[in-house]
Parts: sequence; structure tokens; C-alpha cells
Amino acid sequence: MEYQGVSTVKDRRYQWRFGPVVIASLLLALLRPGLARLIGDRPSFDLLFSLLIVTVLVLLLDQRRHRKTATALGVFALVFIWLGHVFDGRTGTVIFLLGTAIHLVFLGYALYRILNSIMQSRTTANALSGAVCGYLLLGIIWGDAYMAVEIIEPGSFHAVESFGDAIGNPKENPGVYEYFSFVTLTTLGYGDISPASETARNLAWIEAMTGQLYLAIFIAGLVGQHLAERRLEQSDS
Repeated sequence: MEYQGVSTVKDRRYQWRFGPVVIASLLLALLRPGLARLIGDRPSFDLLFSLLIVTVLVLLLDQRRHRKTATALGVFALVFIWLGHVFDGRTGTVIFLLGTAIHLVFLGYALYRILNSIMQSRTTANALSGAVCGYLLLGIIWGDAYMAVEIIEPGSFHAVESFGDAIGNPKENPGVYEYFSFVTLTTLGYGDISPASETARNLAWIEAMTGQLYLAIFIAGLVGQHLAERRLEQSDS
């Protein structure tokens, strides 16, 4: 009986293992504006982004074979988030760029592991929540990429006057680039922020195409497979 109870707890934990990452991703968007009024845009973003890094790291630690790689990348990602607050000027910019590169590698690695585990498992509600988790990580990854582009090539983005100088200062206003990323990923295209350089334009259309293909092929395929498996189970019973 005790073994069965432990097994049930593990099964439930596994069933909702993508939930914390999804929640942390949504909190990054929902809580940041209010928190920014209290402690500033960059500290609020970094605090919530750190929470996201921790939840992704905990998710990856479930896979024993990849614990060392996940731990190393996750710890470096967290260190560079807050190390950027220590240094100013050129040194601070270099550290910010290095941190952004590490975030891209860590989240890209996490996205690969998530999608790989979904493809190798049976299509369940857990797999569908993992697909949603992957979609949110896609938007966050591209947001980091846009910040790096603006730092390396200033003036890569234009924005309407209501954004002020936020679009030209990614170190202090990272949330603006996450916003642009998700607007592009979902092909909303409000037009309040637009890519100006060739690098930014290329990244934007690739992200828009990736987002549509992800929804149309990957998530739609999982949903269709899930429904087909349920019908098969019902017919067998």
C-alpha cells in the first residue's frame, strides 16, 4: 500500500510537471508591469525571469542523464542575471550580452528537451501542457535575441512615441522586447514596434513563421493524435 501511494504521488507530480514553467512564463507578463512600478522595470523583469529559470531547471532535473548540463547552464544563467546589476558601462554591457547568450542556450536546451520528451511519450494532457510550455519559451527566447540585436546594432527597432526611449535601452527595459516577441510570434502585428535593421527584420519573419508552424503542425498534431487515441480507447472498451 505504501509503495502504491508513493507511486500515485509521483504520477501526479509527473502529470503536472510543466505547470510551474507555464505559470512562471505567464507571471513574467502579468506581474511585471505592476511590479515595475514598485522596483523598476529591469529589477522586476530579472526577478520574474529568475523564477522562470528556476522552474525550468527543476523541470530538467527530473531527467537524470541531463542533470549536470542543466544545472551548469541554469546556475550560470542565474548568476549573469544579477551580475549585470553590479557593473555599469561597457563592462556591464558585455556581461549583459554574455548573460543573454547563456539564457538563449539554456532556454533553447530546455525547449529541445521538452519537445523531445513530448515526441517520445504518449499524447496526454501532460504532453499538451508541455507543448504550451514550449510555445511560451519560444516567445521568451526570441525576446532575448531581440535584446541582443539592439545592443549589438543600436536602432534595430522603431517604436511609437508612447514607448519613449524604452525601445533603445534593452538593458533597462527588457519587457518591451518580450512584448514585441509575443506580438510577432502570434502574428498580431500591432505596428507600435517594428524592426528597422535587416537582422531584426529577418529574426521577426522567422519567428512569425515558426509560431504559425508550431501551432499548425505540432500542437494541432498533438491534439488530433490525443483525440484519435481517446476514440480508440473508447472503441476497445
